[in-house]
Amino acid sequence: MKSVEITEKNLEEKFRTLAEESPNMIFINQGGRVVYANRMCEEVMGYSREEFYSPGFDFLSLIAPESRDLVVENFQRHMRGEEVPPYEYTLLTKDGRRIIAIHTTKLIEYGGEKAILGIITDITERKQMEDKLRKLSVAVEASMEGIAILNNKGEYIFLNDAHAKIYGYESPKELIGKTWRILYDENELRRFDREIMPRLLKERRYRGEAIGKKKDGSRFFQELSLTVLEDGGFICIVHDITDKKRAEELLKKSEKEYRDLVDNAPIGVYKTTLDGEILYANRSLAEMLGYNSVEDLPRKVEKGCTNSVKWLSLIDQLRKSGRIDMAELELVRKDGKTITALFSATLSGSVLSGMIMDITEKKKLEQEIRDILNAAPDVIHVISPEMKITHKNAMSQRVFPQIKVGDYCYSVKGRNYICDGCGVKKVFEDGRMHEHESIFKLSSGKEVIMHSTSAPVFDDKGEIVAAVEILRDITGRKKAEENLKIAYEELKELDKLKDDFLGTVSHELRTPLTSIIGSLDILKDDCKKILKKDQMELLEIALRESERLDSLISDLLEMVRTENKLTRMAKMKISTNELLESAVEGVRMQANKKKIKLHVSIEKGLPQIIGDIDQLKRAIINLLTNAIKFNKIGGEVVLDARSTGSNLIISVSDTGIGIPKGELDKIFEKFYRVETGTTRLHGGTGLGLAIVKKIIHAHGGEIKVESKLGAGSKFTIILPLEDKK
Repeated sequence: MKSVEITEKNLEEKFRTLAEESPNMIFINQGGRVVYANRMCEEVMGYSREEFYSPGFDFLSLIAPESRDLVVENFQRHMRGEEVPPYEYTLLTKDGRRIIAIHTTKLIEYGGEKAILGIITDITERKQMEDKLRKLSVAVEASMEGIAILNNKGEYIFLNDAHAKIYGYESPKELIGKTWRILYDENELRRFDREIMPRLLKERRYRGEAIGKKKDGSRFFQELSLTVLEDGGFICIVHDITDKKRAEELLKKSEKEYRDLVDNAPIGVYKTTLDGEILYANRSLAEMLGYNSVEDLPRKVEKGCTNSVKWLSLIDQLRKSGRIDMAELELVRKDGKTITALFSATLSGSVLSGMIMDITEKKKLEQEIRDILNAAPDVIHVISPEMKITHKNAMSQRVFPQIKVGDYCYSVKGRNYICDGCGVKKVFEDGRMHEHESIFKLSSGKEVIMHSTSAPVFDDKGEIVAAVEILRDITGRKKAEENLKIAYEELKELDKLKDDFLGTVSHELRTPLTSIIGSLDILKDDCKKILKKDQMELLEIALRESERLDSLISDLLEMVRTENKLTRMAKMKISTNELLESAVEGVRMQANKKKIKLHVSIEKGLPQIIGDIDQLKRAIINLLTNAIKFNKIGGEVVLDARSTGSNLIISVSDTGIGIPKGELDKIFEKFYRVETGTTRLHGGTGLGLAIVKKIIHAHGGEIKVESKLGAGSKFTIILPLEDKK
């Protein structure tokens, strides 16, 4: 590309006049330095020509940071001989103003060297106007108001989406070129022709209400704004006010309902002047003050107050803040009685309005609660979120006389920091109740153990506003618990001694008794022919009683062994069906010997249970043995087992002698025997059922009995299918 040659002489003669009078900024940049700048450069950029031409002047300081890379790139393109079309960039004036400009550049030779001739056109105002127009266009399109432009024939030439949708059309295209008259019915068009259009033509604008017609034929209320343009067209702005109209109707209706509501409200509602003159009062206020009607109320508020000074103080407060919430007032009824009321007021201009609530009974209740708290035997504190005591009862005053309302709760312990594991602090952290025990040192120097219960107090919004702490002196109880613990250990030792004693005695008795029984048995067989009848009977009695004594000793030993085993019981999963079948087989020979019919009804696939298989088997065999033992020859015994979902039910029924009703609740006691001729015949120690009960209870179950004398008995075991121990 050929450079345009401009000598200083040519520049002086041909361009200077034009450049100096140009409304644009014109400059020459040679090697990054400004070697010429016209008058407009000085005026717009704020630099003098001397500053532009100075060797240290940085040309890039005229360029906004975001445009510098673009300017440098285009400068380099010029230096490479490339054509650079006009481009937009941002300049910075000396005082920091930003100018948006179009930069037209040309590569020239100046003083024999390459240079850039630049012409800068300020388009800041144009860009701002374009931005405003763009924003206006966006605003029009985004507006919820229906905006449209119509020509002098009343035809749509522009409308936004909102305008189309207000009339029930999907797109503005459906209305472009159509007249506005299709959007109103005949009655409304006649009103337009008669009232609206003549006024519009005269005043050049109209604003009012109309009834529009949607695409589907439905009608709606609208607010309409029309402005006539110079060419006879007009701008139309429409707003759907159907909801507003409905709201107005509802408002008219609700105003009456509101008046009825206020007049019949259960609390006093009033309006007065600042001077205390009553402008309005409802029926509840009149009744609260003992008057038959609102008209009977005194005209001045002060006449109903016991303390007019307080009333005037409230008025001063109202003048300053404009509002009073829940102030207490003492009011005098017509009959002379005084009531306590909560008073609220809002000041609007010179009129105050509000509500009055009778809290006389509430105040009495509060006093009763205070009396109850003061009568409580425990120390009670109400504590704020700042950990300060806001209320304390009479017991607190007696126990902690040094503590005052406003002190921190931990000062009760003589500390100036929050206690470790503080229950009150935890209440404010998680909103739950907390309990703990700690040692307190009283002002007398005595140390006591106190049980602390801390609970949250919530407001109507569910926020924790306070904590209640109850301190109970449990020093005596703790001492009693310690004494009880010592006594328990002593009892355990005595119980062990008892078991050891029974075991030792039983063992020492059983050894010689076995010899006696053996000897008597031999004598009985060998002396049948030698001894007389009465001597033989005495020998049989001695043998029978020796065997009975041996049975008693065996049962005592079994009782001791069972109790010891139950304390160390090894529980495991047990097949219920196998357990029951094994128990039945264990007594079958005994049943056959007595010709007892043994019926077994065991549900198939019973769930497993958790327990000690030997102990449970012993309990069931014991019940089956008793059912056989105390049955008649040829009688029946039934074992039934089934599951109820959460429990296993095992029952043993017999057709034996039965148990008297008055003795049913005693048969599980140790050594208890039902004394009848039949039971004496069968003997027994009275320990069998006691052992059964211990085993069943050790497995978390229970045992029940049903019986009728002479008609048999039924024992029922209920065992949980889940281990409860």
